[in-house]
Amino acid sequence: YKGALLTENFFVKTPDMLPPEGFHGFVINLDPVGSFGDGCHATTKLCALILEDLIIRYSPEERKTLSMLDIGTGSGILAIEAAILGIEDIELFDCYRIPVVKAQENLRLNGIEKFTPFQDDLYTFNFKREYNIITANLLTSVIEDNLEKMGSGLCPGGYLIISGIGTMWTAEIK
Repeated sequence: YKGALLTENFFVKTPDMLPPEGFHGFVINLDPVGSFGDGCHATTKLCALILEDLIIRYSPEERKTLSMLDIGTGSGILAIEAAILGIEDIELFDCYRIPVVKAQENLRLNGIEKFTPFQDDLYTFNFKREYNIITANLLTSVIEDNLEKMGSGLCPGGYLIISGIGTMWTAEIK
């Protein structure tokens, strides 16, 4: 793993690496082994780019009032990006135990201690509140099966950022 330019402003690397010479943006430290989301995959990059573009529309004070849910968090990369950009209310979960543990480790590697990833399954997850932003970088079939459910978890005017849809399923999802 040689690190990855996640967006123009975010570089992802392991803790023992240096960011590229001349890079002056944000750095995300993570251990990429054992979970999805090392910053190299196109769907992760797409979610990260949209998430960043959305968050920077808000002032730093407004960002503190936003809430986010990261479904299928994997490495926790999107939640880490959002926290670095100033969102202070983030929940994140994955249906598998290993990514939940890895996301917790990756949050700590970035000095983020206030969020605790948890294990849950989107198919059985019960929304107990609404969120300003929901991210879901998932398999196409999971997105299709749960699109309405995810939308119901948004605040009025909220944003659903989804990715993971391969080109072979483009016609299917339309």
